[in-house]
Amino acid sequence: MDCDHGKMKRNTFICKAFGCPRRYDTWKSFKQHVTSCPFLHSPMPSTTDAHILNDIQVENVESTPVSNVDTESYTPPNSLNFEEFVKASADEFVSKLYRMPKLPRNHVQNIMVHVISLLTGFCSEIKDTVVQTLQDCSAPEEQVVKVQNMFTVVSNPFVHIFTEYQRLKYFSESGLLIQPESIPIGQKTVSKRTLDGSEILHPKDCCVQSIPLNLVF
Repeated sequence: MDCDHGKMKRNTFICKAFGCPRRYDTWKSFKQHVTSCPFLHSPMPSTTDAHILNDIQVENVESTPVSNVDTESYTPPNSLNFEEFVKASADEFVSKLYRMPKLPRNHVQNIMVHVISLLTGFCSEIKDTVVQTLQDCSAPEEQVVKVQNMFTVVSNPFVHIFTEYQRLKYFSESGLLIQPESIPIGQKTVSKRTLDGSEILHPKDCCVQSIPLNLVF
């Protein structure tokens, strides 16, 4: 029997905190994010930053580039906020990979390894040049150390979710992933070879995977 369930249009909840790129498909995940968003509970941006944001007209968050921004008057986030920003961007990048239905899960790990390799190579070369330039300009030592730490963060943004076990645990605890429940519905017998070469029948549970709707909406 062929069933056509149609396509349901889903809402997207976007965090409007300054510097936070997170977006969610369910209200429950968005609500959990609001209580712990580091950008939402950090100090408000300067008036210069707010003025810049008001001048930007965003039509499509996915593809529209931001232009006409006065980069000279822009104040970068402090070291802590920068680290959280990179972490949130990495989370969004990996979650988008998992949402691709035709991309096998083992390929996600390969993509992350290649991205880290690419960033490490670039950051290593750029870091040395930037640090040397700052030292030649007699920049304060604390600023040099801060820039070095920022390059370290960017060179490996997936340090907290490098393995699939870490990713599934992290996304589940963050409310971004709802694991299905395995429900036994019966048993079947399968043959199992013993050490002496004979075969015996072994019972095996037949299960269905279920995701409760009250956890989704």
